Amino acid sequence: YCGIKGGFDGFAKAIIKLRKELKVPHALPGLIKGLDMDKKRKGLIADMAVVDPTAGGNPVKLTKKGALTLLENAIAGAV
Repeated sequence: YCGIKGGFDGFAKAIIKLRKELKVPHALPGLIKGLDMDKKRKGLIADMAVVDPTAGGNPVKLTKKGALTLLENAIAGAV
């Protein structure tokens, strides 16, 4: 896709390389200074993500557990 070889892994590596070149922070707190969320706030964000109109366009059904995992990974910078 887009002339990038290596399937998904090649695409992911290209995105990470581009992110470094553009100096985009690896983790969510690097984008939002002072980011601090307790468990309740994370749960609220996950609840909102599941009912967001754009969630239906994902190839995998978004659940609260999945949304929490995505949020935790974004905060930690996990790929």
